[in-house]
Amino acid sequence: MASYAVEVSWDNTGAFSGQYDDITGVTEQATISRGRESEFDQMEVGRLELQVDNSDRRFSPGYASSVIGASNLVPRRPIRIRMTSGSVSGALFYGYIKRIKPQPKIGNRTMATIEAEDALSQFQRANATVSLQQGVTTGCALGLGLDAIGFPSASRSIDTGGDSLAYFWVRDQNAKQLFDDLARSEGGIYFINASGGFTFKSRSYNYTNQTSSASFSNVFDEFDYDLSDEKIYNDVRLTAHPRTTASNTTIWSLGDIPVMAGSTSASFWSVYTNPSSLESVPALNVASPVVTTDYTMNSLADSSGSNLTTNAVVSFSDFGETGKAIVTNNGSTQFFVTKLQIRGAPLHAPNPIQKRSDDATSTSAYQQRTLEMDLVWQQDSNQAQSAADWFLGIYKNPVPRVAMGYVAERSNDLLAQSIQRELAERISITETVNGISGQDYFIGRIDHQIELGGRRHLVRYILEKAPDATYWILEVSQIDLNAYLAY
Repeated sequence: MASYAVEVSWDNTGAFSGQYDDITGVTEQATISRGRESEFDQMEVGRLELQVDNSDRRFSPGYASSVIGASNLVPRRPIRIRMTSGSVSGALFYGYIKRIKPQPKIGNRTMATIEAEDALSQFQRANATVSLQQGVTTGCALGLGLDAIGFPSASRSIDTGGDSLAYFWVRDQNAKQLFDDLARSEGGIYFINASGGFTFKSRSYNYTNQTSSASFSNVFDEFDYDLSDEKIYNDVRLTAHPRTTASNTTIWSLGDIPVMAGSTSASFWSVYTNPSSLESVPALNVASPVVTTDYTMNSLADSSGSNLTTNAVVSFSDFGETGKAIVTNNGSTQFFVTKLQIRGAPLHAPNPIQKRSDDATSTSAYQQRTLEMDLVWQQDSNQAQSAADWFLGIYKNPVPRVAMGYVAERSNDLLAQSIQRELAERISITETVNGISGQDYFIGRIDHQIELGGRRHLVRYILEKAPDATYWILEVSQIDLNAYLAY
């Protein structure tokens, strides 16, 4: 028999130690979903829905006498579900309340619905800014993005990654889109785990992780094996974005002539521009403005008056794609800012490069089926070609879509599996009806449907086929006759 703990940190501390934080006793049903529908999709926001007994109206935000306190019945409170079976225990979900919906009394039942989402929902609402970096790995870039939005460093497990980005920066970009783009360009996967932490697996995880975490053999209450033409790609087209650095030039200049009173300061934000293409770009070697060369002040707007540049002090901060200049008038009289400019070496993408890989035999058998992907952060065209060859090798022939489900309480082993399995883990499947014998898959999606009290706990996985071949990786593996090169 399994036991469950459903808890809400109503005081928002994350301690889950308040008198009414444990709501297990009034929770009747829990539905959890995390992951993605296929390996070509990005991770979806993890979701939890609870059906709770609201007979005492504790979950009614409009009820002033709620024992929880109406002021605590608000969105974004931390919520978690944990499970224990024998000596095995672990988390099933960690997230934040999205909404609380009390329901009218029906017969003798008064219920409420609590909906929650994991940290991916926070990423959707947060924007990240990272100053220009050179030679950082995909894992490092992800870490910088997480730093920018304040995600705790203690809650991260990040692989280094197989790519080194010659240049990396972001200016006020949606965090989830940034992480999606980085993972897609790397060929890796990221997700929020059941405990609420951020996990990133690089592309080499698929090749080096050759050992299954668990085996499932004919224990399924649901099994869906769909061998269709939906995952056949015999014409793969991937776009890379190499970056080049231009010579030092003026990348921003003040467009008007503002006046500043004596003993005042003003801030001027600049967005760097490549003068040859007029595109907004980051820049290297950005120099702080130099007196006379980069800024001048005068008593008249047309510069025909007294030169008051010596009365000015200019401080400057570079943010990669933008800069902030603070001009201070230390004199007692006003002056006009007749010149203010920023110099640096603009970084730009002259032309994206599309790399292709196709297979005539597959095209003859299944007609042309094109896969196009824009690898926003892939700056190496050779890597893009290797990725195209890799995708073609896997998907030029049909790949089945497999989903499985089991009732956890059928055995102690299945109860333990329902606790221990996580997204992106490799598992082995044997299913006699479809002739599957010891085939390996990665878990792409996990769903739980739980009736608390252990009455019924259904677990579903959407699976992604693991490569059949054994791969070797440059500078990591030794070549043998039964191994294939991976990028």
